[in-house]
Amino acid sequence: MSGLSIIETEVSQKNFFYTYNKSIAPLIQNSKKELDVEFQNNIAKATTYLKENQNFSSFDQYTFIRNYLNPITRNWVEI
Repeated sequence: MSGLSIIETEVSQKNFFYTYNKSIAPLIQNSKKELDVEFQNNIAKATTYLKENQNFSSFDQYTFIRNYLNPITRNWVEI
């Protein structure tokens, strides 16, 4: 309703990533470096997509979920 959901999603992702980095990231980097790199890359790709697609009325939610959120979720489950 606010029209700010894309910006709010970007902020949420940044906070999620910040919390990850300040908490368990060192453990994952030591035990599963490839997973950490993949997770960080997926977060970066999602953030870029959000920055490049700020218009909610033309925002492709399906593509965002399928190509960006699902890989992040799979990484998180493995983490």
